[in-house]
Amino acid sequence: MKILLNACVGLLVLISLSRCAYSKHCFGNGVCRVVENGQERYEGSPDEVAKYLKEQDAEKKKQAQLQQRYNEAPKRGENGKARVAVFIPRGTNEELAKLSGKYYAMLKNALSGDSRIEVIDQGLVEPVLEEVTRPRYGASLSEQKRPIWSQDYVTALRNKGFFADIVVFTELSPKPLVGFLGDGKNGAGLVSVEAVEFKSRLTSIYQYQIHEFQTVGKSTNSLSAAGFDKKMKFSGGTLNLTRNVQDDEPAIQALAHQIKESVNKVVTPGLPTVASIEEIQGQRVVSAEALQSVEILKNLFK
Repeated sequence: MKILLNACVGLLVLISLSRCAYSKHCFGNGVCRVVENGQERYEGSPDEVAKYLKEQDAEKKKQAQLQQRYNEAPKRGENGKARVAVFIPRGTNEELAKLSGKYYAMLKNALSGDSRIEVIDQGLVEPVLEEVTRPRYGASLSEQKRPIWSQDYVTALRNKGFFADIVVFTELSPKPLVGFLGDGKNGAGLVSVEAVEFKSRLTSIYQYQIHEFQTVGKSTNSLSAAGFDKKMKFSGGTLNLTRNVQDDEPAIQALAHQIKESVNKVVTPGLPTVASIEEIQGQRVVSAEALQSVEILKNLFK
């Protein structure tokens, strides 16, 4: 029975691996892209396949030329200003997803005091991000699982004439912290709490390069302890708490400081000038204040 069970498990693993190693996605023109064991090939009418590959190659060349124009454009220099889009994805953690709005308000407020940074409201950013990250027809599983800050998505924002120069993606995630209590003579134990880790990734939308920063807050939603007393009797338990986001204010301030330092000293000086962006994109650059007009937003993304 044990041998049979092992054989069945092995068969399931082989089936699973074979499925992972093969994928096929067909397009409306009858062309299918097949990925097998990491190798890509195309199936369909030879003429249609050739036409499809020619179109793909032309698009790659077009994007390379566009990138070169941004790279060679005049730069803003050390006194330049930047429009910064701040976004906190809701994530999969239910508790932190509910608190994401409060953390966003804290981070936005911490960044808003800098005269060289125009913060773009998350309410304007979110629908555009949803549009560019929507899985395209025929997208592979790996493409669908790309993180929101991936180069393809950021480039898509740029190509749409996105109304920010820099995007900041900030993730909230649980951070277990463990500490040791006791001197060993009168007992000892471990205490653990669940804090919040704030991790930001920022990049210019014109020249993709991720800069990462992270801090850990002091709030917690639980306190767990386990250990032995001096008679070597074991005990333990967990106390559930309500997380106080204000305890994380110092961590948010520290994160905002790192973001501002990177934006002002590293990224903004290398941004293309407003005039060069308008020339390349063929449309005027809109300020953060002007973006509050719904009509302007509609015109940008018809």
